[in-house]
Amino acid sequence: GGVDAGRVGGGAQGKDQVALEAKVRAQLAQAGYYRGAIDGVVGDRTRSAIRSYERANGLRVDGRIDDQLLQTMGLG
Repeated sequence: GGVDAGRVGGGAQGKDQVALEAKVRAQLAQAGYYRGAIDGVVGDRTRSAIRSYERANGLRVDGRIDDQLLQTMGLG
């Protein structure tokens, strides 16, 4: 299962998702792929950084926060 980058639900699950997205962005920033605010908004910059990370790590390039991405980052 994956998280559609750019879509955040409500309630506790939404808060957990925002926290996970922030961790992904922080990892991308630390690795030099993302430059921008670590906030609750998954926009074009985040998706572009995810795609660059996926390409560099031999993952399927789709710009999504999914299990494959999270495991490669050590977050899954």
